[in-house]
Amino acid sequence: MSIMKLKRCYTLLEIMIVTALLSVALILAMEFMTRTSDEISIISHEAWLQSAIQNAIDEVTTQVQESSADHMTLFRFTDPASGTIELPDGSTISSTQVAICYPTPRDVNGTFVFTTGTGANVTISAEPVWQGVTVLAYFNAELWQYTDYNSHTFNDQNPITITAVSATTITLSDGTTFNRASTAGSNQTIRRLMIDLAQVEVPNFVSGTQVSSLPMQIQITAQKRVTGGTFNQGSRMVSASLMTDVLTRNKN
Repeated sequence: MSIMKLKRCYTLLEIMIVTALLSVALILAMEFMTRTSDEISIISHEAWLQSAIQNAIDEVTTQVQESSADHMTLFRFTDPASGTIELPDGSTISSTQVAICYPTPRDVNGTFVFTTGTGANVTISAEPVWQGVTVLAYFNAELWQYTDYNSHTFNDQNPITITAVSATTITLSDGTTFNRASTAGSNQTIRRLMIDLAQVEVPNFVSGTQVSSLPMQIQITAQKRVTGGTFNQGSRMVSASLMTDVLTRNKN
């Protein structure tokens, strides 16, 4: 007489325990993947900010090197009006910004002008032929280049300076006015150089006219909001900063 052996089945409790363990393992795996993805996103955005700052500083450096220290002036103003900007680590920086004003030897088409006269009377100039006055300034978390190509007089003893920066305008000492809201006036151009800007600073700036024998230092700080599944309130700010020495044309 043969005896049949019955296979043992899992109990409902055992199935529930295994299901719970698998659920916990799946949740942990998903959280790990989400956190890893968020960290990669942070690193990617920080690298992007560093690249954007480098490009902006390269642009500023090129323009400043074409200008003259004798005509370069700086102006400090507060924007945003709150007075501070909070960085991702909880620290704050002053929201004071430095606007840079200088003559440009490039015309409205971007051509570097080094001659005077026309036709048979063309003469190569020993100095750049100033085509207009340019201001680099912060506005609405972006870096803008404002250039006016109307007639200007550049004097070593009395250079053109920025006299006021309001919420909507930039005013120069010779009466030139720029609209900060990216609307160009007559014979003017306005160009955005970078976004996500937090601050433009010139650490060794002590007066309105940049006449120091030292190179002008320019520091740009930027920040960007990154969204992610593991961040508090769904997002986190990342920031980057870069400072460089800029030699103007007659300091090389």
